Amino acid sequence: ITRTFYGPDTARAAFEADSCHVALALPTCAMWLPDPNAFIKLLTHEAPAFLGGWCLIGIVAASMSTCDGAILAMGTVFSHNVVRNLGSFFPFVSDKLITDKNLLNVARFASVPLTIISALI
Repeated sequence: ITRTFYGPDTARAAFEADSCHVALALPTCAMWLPDPNAFIKLLTHEAPAFLGGWCLIGIVAASMSTCDGAILAMGTVFSHNVVRNLGSFFPFVSDKLITDKNLLNVARFASVPLTIISALI
């Protein structure tokens, strides 16, 4: 559908003239420049407002879910790879202190600064 409204056969198409015959200075072929925002333009200009709105909401929800999973994964990696191995670097950290419940709490608390850092990036 996007190609129908924003493809090379439409009035909105853009081409880059490739001068195959430089001596005559005549463009003999052209390369189609696809619009990278064609799908968004299709949803906001061509599709019904209700359908376009729901598709855009779905795109935002999918990106938020991906970011959430990445932040949770960073907290889990920190707690399991860094905190679990503290006993080998610091002898005063006992194995009784590093339990699954404590690792879960560390992962939760580590997610807060990681979220702030991610938001600043």
